Amino acid sequence: MSNNSADVDAIHENTDIYMFDDWRVYPSSSELEDKHGDIYKIEPRIMTALCYFLSNINIVVSREQLIDAVWQEKVVVSDHSLTQLLGNLRKALGDSSKHPKYIETIPKKGYRFIGNKVEDLSVMSKHTTDSPLVKVSTPITYSKKTFIILSVVLSVLIVVLWFLYQSITENESSYSLERKLDITALTNFPGVERYPSTSPDGNWLIFSWENHQKPSNLFLKSLNDESMKLIQLTDSNVKEMGPVWSPDSKNIAFVRITGENECAVIKLTIATRKESFLTRCGDSQFSGDTLAWAPDGSIYFKSVENKNTTSSIGIYKQGVTDALLPCRLMCQYGDMDISWSPSANYFVVSRQISLSGQELFLYSADLSIPETRISFDEVQILGHSFSDDGKTLFYSTLKNSSPEIWRYDLKSEKHTQVTPSGEVAIYPSVWRGANKLIYSKQNRTFYIGQAKINTLTPTISPLVQSYSSNFDPSYDENSVRVAYTSDISGHSEVWISNLDGSEYKQVTQSEYGALSPSWSVDGSKLVYVLYDTKEKGVIQWLDIKSQLINIIDTPLTELWGPQFNQAQDAILVSGNQGNKRYIWQISLDDNSIKAVSGEGAYIAKTDKNSGVLYYNKENQDGLWRFDAQNDQDVLVIPNLKPRNQSNWLPDDGYIYYLDNKNQKDNIMRFNIATKITEHVSSLPKNSVAQYAAGGFSMRKEDGNSFLIFVHNGVFQGDIMVSNIL
Repeated sequence: MSNNSADVDAIHENTDIYMFDDWRVYPSSSELEDKHGDIYKIEPRIMTALCYFLSNINIVVSREQLIDAVWQEKVVVSDHSLTQLLGNLRKALGDSSKHPKYIETIPKKGYRFIGNKVEDLSVMSKHTTDSPLVKVSTPITYSKKTFIILSVVLSVLIVVLWFLYQSITENESSYSLERKLDITALTNFPGVERYPSTSPDGNWLIFSWENHQKPSNLFLKSLNDESMKLIQLTDSNVKEMGPVWSPDSKNIAFVRITGENECAVIKLTIATRKESFLTRCGDSQFSGDTLAWAPDGSIYFKSVENKNTTSSIGIYKQGVTDALLPCRLMCQYGDMDISWSPSANYFVVSRQISLSGQELFLYSADLSIPETRISFDEVQILGHSFSDDGKTLFYSTLKNSSPEIWRYDLKSEKHTQVTPSGEVAIYPSVWRGANKLIYSKQNRTFYIGQAKINTLTPTISPLVQSYSSNFDPSYDENSVRVAYTSDISGHSEVWISNLDGSEYKQVTQSEYGALSPSWSVDGSKLVYVLYDTKEKGVIQWLDIKSQLINIIDTPLTELWGPQFNQAQDAILVSGNQGNKRYIWQISLDDNSIKAVSGEGAYIAKTDKNSGVLYYNKENQDGLWRFDAQNDQDVLVIPNLKPRNQSNWLPDDGYIYYLDNKNQKDNIMRFNIATKITEHVSSLPKNSVAQYAAGGFSMRKEDGNSFLIFVHNGVFQGDIMVSNIL
């Protein structure tokens, strides 16, 4: 058996097709073909793993050998990442870890491919052998259509047994993979098209389009007349999103960002383009992307009553002051999105149930029947839509490393993956009467970048780059490495890499996610928040030399932004106690805690030279420090905006922060001693990620200062349409 990736490379370099049991494998295109001729697209890494198994049939391969074959870079891969990959491979093959047909787990040793031999030679071509794996060189001698016809000739017994096996595997898990869809693009414009919404009469599509030159506006497209030109419905200089249709297909409602973190729900009549204000929807950080126009004519939106807390986020009905679903449990979170069935008999709600995840809940329209929880993954959900008959719910969810669209059958309670893994598919909308699904396909390269801020218009250089989200950067000048949070493994974990992104290593392996890594001053320790329970995180810090992990359990909840103090004998962290948020200092000697800020402090950072602690307050303008002698907050910078709550950094007598003016991302520098602010550099508009996704760090080299930050990335999005199987 090969101990490296040579066998896998050989498979990928040729154009052969491989056959085992009822499957054909097309390595070059990363596709599988089943006995019916249906094609399934899988991720390249999943295909690499399958090819490695096929080159080592009936041989036990270790986890280390699999990792070497699949991840051929210099990278430390967690057990979670490999387990997730094998789970996706089993899912694609309809396999089960409990009752394996193809991939068998050998406890404490590894895995073995146990595909059955092909016994009925009449079904296969002349290339068939007694081997479990049959290699057929291209060009093949019969078409896919011929293969389907020949498959039908299988004996009744084999067909019955196959369907029996399928029913058994379906009962083992409520999740499976959808057959290949016929997917085409409805739009292909520069920039990003998102929030697609089809009219109830099935004639029109409305969506939001941002073309990199101005904020997103709303556009109308005919679904029945391809010759009809695109119609621009709005032309404002502010962001517009989340359009929905009235039941009669004559009006739309949408959200417009009306000011600094403020949003409003607007009604627009299609025929006249006349707009009218319906209601304000509060803070756009928490609202803004959720609207529903129910079949009975009622409009529902997401809002937050108290701008200083997320506790009152909920779904509200226009004209009604109370939330649709008053909080009963876990009130620190809220309902995020809502969709109604066409019959108006029931609706589904996306609910934030922990800091790291959401779930779907089904309700009867009159709330007479207890809620039904229909998902259990605790991941982000990005839109949902009911089928015409109301028996199927389509939803986008981050089950894997990127959002995919899934379908949920209300009768069988079965979840089925619809769009291919690795393709970002969000905001599904059923095309009424056409048996088709419309959604937004997004392509984005997120990365942690750096810019030399000694120059007025610096060049942005990528550091850590991937097709997943990377944020929370923390640079260590001692090891010249950066720690950050990434969801490349499926959900947020802490990683470390060199400045160029090489030799990256996963630090945490959590149940629900890890956030906010921060180095100690000397680079000997790394602290972060880890969530191994749904509601309460714990502080952990890693001793870099010994690799020992130290756990600090506290009574605090909703922890954020831990860091070592200047003396490295305590950890500073933002957290709640008794529904009040402070920056707390936790002693490493006895775990005693004390507040070191005024009430409401959210994100804190320490000047490494002076040891002074600065902090902002959630959804409030300004940056503060704490006067312990007088027990009060001292305002330092009055105009730091909430959207830039993470994008600031005290360093060497200055506070660097982001200011969004004149259509640019401006780097400002506040002199702590003289209280004078100066403009340092300007980056292109929307270069820097905002809110909690951001984060500043600094490195210095040869007299130059390099700002390390989270880049918004290169973004492209199109509206897609697919058949519904």
